[in-house]
Amino acid sequence: TSNKAAGMITPASEVHLGDDQLMAAFAAARDLYDDFVGEITGNKPESLDYHKNGSLLCALDSDGKNELERLTRFQVSMGFEIEPLNPARLREIEPALTHRIVGAALAHNEAHIETISLLEQLRHYLIHHKVDLREKTAIKNIMSSNDHVTGVELLDGTTFEADVVILASGLAKAPACDLLTPLPLRPVKGQALSLQGPQGLLMRPVRVSHRYPVYLVPRASGEIVVGATSEDLNDDNVTAGGVMDLLTAVWRVLPQAYDF
Repeated sequence: TSNKAAGMITPASEVHLGDDQLMAAFAAARDLYDDFVGEITGNKPESLDYHKNGSLLCALDSDGKNELERLTRFQVSMGFEIEPLNPARLREIEPALTHRIVGAALAHNEAHIETISLLEQLRHYLIHHKVDLREKTAIKNIMSSNDHVTGVELLDGTTFEADVVILASGLAKAPACDLLTPLPLRPVKGQALSLQGPQGLLMRPVRVSHRYPVYLVPRASGEIVVGATSEDLNDDNVTAGGVMDLLTAVWRVLPQAYDF
Protein backbone atom coordinates (compact mmCIF):
# COMPACT_ATOMS: atom_id res chain seq x y z
CA THR A 1 0.00 0.00 0.00
CA SER A 2 3.02 2.33 -0.01
CA ASN A 3 1.98 4.05 -3.23
CA LYS A 4 -1.47 4.70 -1.73
CA ALA A 5 -0.13 6.19 1.52
CA ALA A 6 -0.81 9.83 2.32
CA GLY A 7 2.88 10.51 2.98
CA MET A 8 2.60 12.37 6.27
CA ILE A 9 5.69 12.97 8.42
CA THR A 10 3.61 14.18 11.34
CA PRO A 11 4.62 12.75 14.75
CA ALA A 12 2.94 15.48 16.81
CA SER A 13 -0.34 15.18 14.91
CA GLU A 14 -0.40 11.41 15.46
CA VAL A 15 0.47 11.50 19.15
CA HIS A 16 -1.73 9.59 21.58
CA LEU A 17 -1.91 10.27 25.27
CA GLY A 18 0.53 8.00 27.05
CA ASP A 19 2.59 7.03 24.00
CA ASP A 20 5.67 8.86 25.27
CA GLN A 21 8.35 6.44 24.09
CA LEU A 22 6.73 5.78 20.72
CA MET A 23 6.27 9.48 20.06
CA ALA A 24 9.90 10.18 20.91
CA ALA A 25 10.88 7.62 18.27
CA PHE A 26 8.53 9.22 15.73
CA ALA A 27 10.02 12.65 16.42
CA ALA A 28 13.56 11.29 15.98
CA ALA A 29 12.54 9.79 12.63
CA ARG A 30 11.08 13.12 11.53
CA ASP A 31 14.36 14.84 12.39
CA LEU A 32 16.21 12.43 10.08
CA TYR A 33 13.85 12.92 7.15
CA ASP A 34 15.49 15.99 5.59
CA ASP A 35 18.80 14.14 5.33
CA PHE A 36 17.03 11.06 3.96
CA VAL A 37 15.29 13.01 1.19
CA GLY A 38 18.49 14.90 0.45
CA GLU A 39 20.49 11.70 0.12
CA ILE A 40 18.15 9.82 -2.21
CA THR A 41 17.64 12.90 -4.44
CA GLY A 42 21.27 13.98 -4.60
CA ASN A 43 20.49 17.06 -2.50
CA LYS A 44 17.63 18.06 -4.78
CA PRO A 45 14.59 17.65 -2.51
CA GLU A 46 12.61 19.94 -4.81
CA SER A 47 12.47 17.02 -7.27
CA LEU A 48 9.96 15.42 -4.91
CA ASP A 49 6.64 16.89 -3.79
CA TYR A 50 8.08 17.37 -0.28
CA HIS A 51 6.94 20.22 1.95
CA LYS A 52 7.88 20.96 5.54
CA ASN A 53 5.31 23.59 6.44
CA GLY A 54 3.54 21.90 9.34
CA SER A 55 0.14 20.29 9.72
CA LEU A 56 -3.19 21.41 11.12
CA LEU A 57 -5.39 19.87 13.78
CA CYS A 58 -8.97 21.13 13.71
CA ALA A 59 -12.11 20.75 15.83
CA LEU A 60 -15.65 21.20 14.56
CA ASP A 61 -17.57 21.13 17.85
CA SER A 62 -17.08 21.79 21.55
CA ASP A 63 -16.22 18.17 22.39
CA GLY A 64 -13.59 18.16 19.68
CA LYS A 65 -12.23 21.47 20.90
CA ASN A 66 -11.86 20.16 24.45
CA GLU A 67 -10.09 17.05 23.19
CA LEU A 68 -7.81 19.16 20.98
CA GLU A 69 -6.84 21.33 23.95
CA ARG A 70 -5.98 18.24 26.01
CA LEU A 71 -3.98 16.84 23.12
CA THR A 72 -2.02 20.04 22.49
CA ARG A 73 -1.06 20.26 26.17
CA PHE A 74 0.36 16.74 25.92
CA GLN A 75 2.12 17.54 22.63
CA VAL A 76 3.80 20.56 24.20
CA SER A 77 4.86 18.45 27.20
CA MET A 78 6.51 16.07 24.72
CA GLY A 79 8.53 18.95 23.27
CA PHE A 80 6.55 19.47 20.06
CA GLU A 81 6.14 23.01 18.74
CA ILE A 82 2.39 23.65 18.66
CA GLU A 83 0.77 27.00 17.83
CA PRO A 84 -2.88 27.50 18.84
CA LEU A 85 -4.67 29.37 16.06
CA ASN A 86 -7.44 31.93 16.33
CA PRO A 87 -9.95 32.16 13.43
CA ALA A 88 -8.10 35.02 11.76
CA ARG A 89 -4.75 33.21 11.80
CA LEU A 90 -6.38 29.99 10.55
CA ARG A 91 -8.04 31.87 7.71
CA GLU A 92 -4.69 33.46 6.84
CA ILE A 93 -2.83 30.17 6.37
CA GLU A 94 -5.70 27.98 5.04
CA PRO A 95 -8.45 30.23 3.64
CA ALA A 96 -10.37 27.36 2.01
CA LEU A 97 -11.27 25.71 5.33
CA THR A 98 -14.76 26.14 6.74
CA HIS A 99 -15.53 29.03 9.08
CA ARG A 100 -17.30 26.48 11.33
CA ILE A 101 -13.98 25.28 12.78
CA VAL A 102 -14.13 26.14 16.50
CA GLY A 103 -10.57 25.22 17.43
CA ALA A 104 -7.30 24.72 15.58
CA ALA A 105 -3.59 24.24 16.17
CA LEU A 106 -0.58 24.26 13.85
CA ALA A 107 2.05 21.59 14.46
CA HIS A 108 5.29 23.13 13.21
CA ASN A 109 8.22 21.19 11.72
CA GLU A 110 5.95 18.55 10.23
CA ALA A 111 6.00 17.56 6.58
CA HIS A 112 4.27 15.67 3.82
CA ILE A 113 5.55 14.00 0.67
CA GLU A 114 4.09 12.47 -2.50
CA THR A 115 4.72 8.76 -2.04
CA ILE A 116 4.72 7.49 -5.64
CA SER A 117 7.57 9.83 -6.61
CA LEU A 118 9.35 8.99 -3.36
CA LEU A 119 9.21 5.26 -4.04
CA GLU A 120 10.42 5.68 -7.61
CA GLN A 121 13.31 7.89 -6.46
CA LEU A 122 14.21 5.39 -3.75
CA ARG A 123 14.17 2.58 -6.30
CA HIS A 124 16.64 4.44 -8.54
CA TYR A 125 18.82 5.18 -5.52
CA LEU A 126 18.98 1.53 -4.48
CA ILE A 127 19.77 0.32 -8.00
CA HIS A 128 22.48 2.98 -8.36
CA HIS A 129 24.07 1.80 -5.11
CA LYS A 130 24.08 -1.84 -6.26
CA VAL A 131 21.44 -3.02 -3.81
CA ASP A 132 20.03 -6.45 -4.73
CA LEU A 133 16.47 -5.28 -5.33
CA ARG A 134 13.86 -7.98 -5.97
CA GLU A 135 10.50 -6.63 -7.11
CA LYS A 136 7.20 -8.49 -7.47
CA THR A 137 8.78 -11.41 -5.63
CA ALA A 138 6.78 -13.44 -3.13
CA ILE A 139 8.30 -14.37 0.22
CA LYS A 140 7.41 -17.88 1.34
CA ASN A 141 8.84 -17.81 4.83
CA ILE A 142 10.72 -15.69 7.34
CA MET A 143 13.43 -17.98 8.67
CA SER A 144 14.31 -18.03 12.36
CA SER A 145 16.41 -19.87 14.91
CA ASN A 146 16.26 -19.65 18.70
CA ASP A 147 13.65 -16.90 18.54
CA HIS A 148 15.80 -14.74 16.25
CA VAL A 149 15.29 -13.86 12.60
CA THR A 150 17.91 -15.40 10.31
CA GLY A 151 16.62 -14.43 6.87
CA VAL A 152 13.91 -14.96 4.28
CA GLU A 153 12.99 -17.70 1.83
CA LEU A 154 11.44 -16.74 -1.51
CA LEU A 155 8.68 -18.71 -3.17
CA ASP A 156 11.18 -20.14 -5.68
CA GLY A 157 13.35 -21.53 -2.86
CA THR A 158 16.01 -18.80 -2.94
CA THR A 159 17.14 -17.79 0.56
CA PHE A 160 18.75 -14.63 1.90
CA GLU A 161 20.41 -14.38 5.30
CA ALA A 162 19.59 -11.31 7.36
CA ASP A 163 19.77 -10.19 10.98
CA VAL A 164 16.79 -7.86 10.50
CA VAL A 165 13.68 -8.31 8.38
CA ILE A 166 11.26 -5.39 7.97
CA LEU A 167 7.79 -6.74 7.34
CA ALA A 168 5.75 -4.15 5.45
CA SER A 169 3.17 -6.31 3.69
CA GLY A 170 0.50 -5.93 6.33
CA LEU A 171 -0.50 -8.70 8.68
CA ALA A 172 -3.17 -10.10 6.36
CA LYS A 173 -0.56 -10.89 3.69
CA ALA A 174 2.35 -11.68 5.99
CA PRO A 175 4.43 -14.76 5.11
CA ALA A 176 4.65 -17.67 7.52
CA CYS A 177 6.74 -16.92 10.60
CA ASP A 178 6.58 -18.57 14.02
CA LEU A 179 7.92 -15.37 15.61
CA LEU A 180 4.70 -13.52 14.72
CA THR A 181 2.35 -15.96 16.44
CA PRO A 182 2.81 -14.80 20.07
CA LEU A 183 2.76 -11.10 19.22
CA PRO A 184 -0.43 -9.10 20.00
CA LEU A 185 -1.06 -8.26 16.36
CA ARG A 186 -4.38 -7.91 14.54
CA PRO A 187 -5.27 -6.83 11.00
CA VAL A 188 -6.82 -3.38 10.67
CA LYS A 189 -8.40 -2.25 7.42
CA GLY A 190 -8.18 1.38 6.34
CA GLN A 191 -10.19 2.75 3.44
CA ALA A 192 -8.95 5.92 1.77
CA LEU A 193 -9.79 7.92 -1.33
CA SER A 194 -8.40 10.77 -3.42
CA LEU A 195 -10.15 13.83 -4.81
CA GLN A 196 -8.94 16.11 -7.59
CA GLY A 197 -9.25 19.75 -6.67
CA PRO A 198 -7.61 22.96 -7.89
CA GLN A 199 -3.92 23.49 -7.26
CA GLY A 200 -3.06 25.33 -4.08
CA LEU A 201 -6.42 24.84 -2.36
CA LEU A 202 -4.70 23.33 0.70
CA MET A 203 -1.10 23.95 1.69
CA ARG A 204 -0.59 21.33 4.41
CA PRO A 205 -2.17 18.21 5.94
CA VAL A 206 -5.37 18.84 7.87
CA ARG A 207 -6.72 16.52 10.56
CA VAL A 208 -10.26 16.68 11.83
CA SER A 209 -12.33 14.41 14.05
CA HIS A 210 -15.55 13.23 12.41
CA ARG A 211 -16.70 9.88 13.77
CA TYR A 212 -12.99 9.11 13.95
CA PRO A 213 -9.87 11.10 12.99
CA VAL A 214 -9.77 11.91 9.27
CA TYR A 215 -6.87 13.51 7.38
CA LEU A 216 -6.68 15.52 4.16
CA VAL A 217 -3.24 15.65 2.53
CA PRO A 218 -2.66 17.89 -0.51
CA ARG A 219 -0.48 17.19 -3.53
CA ALA A 220 1.10 19.81 -5.77
CA SER A 221 -1.21 18.66 -8.57
CA GLY A 222 -4.31 19.60 -6.56
CA GLU A 223 -5.09 16.02 -5.61
CA ILE A 224 -6.16 15.58 -1.99
CA VAL A 225 -5.65 12.21 -0.32
CA VAL A 226 -8.33 11.49 2.29
CA GLY A 227 -8.26 8.77 4.90
CA ALA A 228 -8.69 6.64 6.68
CA THR A 229 -11.23 4.36 8.21
CA SER A 230 -10.02 2.01 10.93
CA GLU A 231 -11.85 -1.29 10.79
CA ASP A 232 -11.11 -4.60 12.50
CA LEU A 233 -11.44 -6.47 9.23
CA ASN A 234 -9.18 -8.60 7.08
CA ASP A 235 -10.31 -7.71 3.56
CA ASP A 236 -9.72 -5.04 0.92
CA ASN A 237 -13.33 -4.29 0.00
CA VAL A 238 -14.36 -0.69 -0.55
CA THR A 239 -17.69 0.02 1.18
CA ALA A 240 -20.33 2.69 0.65
CA GLY A 241 -20.30 3.44 4.37
CA GLY A 242 -16.55 4.01 4.45
CA VAL A 243 -16.63 6.30 1.41
CA MET A 244 -19.61 8.20 2.84
CA ASP A 245 -17.83 8.75 6.16
CA LEU A 246 -14.72 10.13 4.46
CA LEU A 247 -16.60 12.36 2.01
CA THR A 248 -18.81 13.76 4.78
CA ALA A 249 -15.74 14.62 6.85
CA VAL A 250 -14.10 16.33 3.86
CA TRP A 251 -17.24 18.34 3.10
CA ARG A 252 -17.54 19.45 6.74
CA VAL A 253 -14.00 20.87 6.84
CA LEU A 254 -13.51 21.81 3.16
CA PRO A 255 -16.87 22.86 1.67
CA GLN A 256 -15.47 23.38 -1.85
CA ALA A 257 -14.97 19.61 -2.09
CA TYR A 258 -18.69 19.30 -2.79
CA ASP A 259 -18.00 20.47 -6.35
CA PHE A 260 -14.89 18.39 -7.07
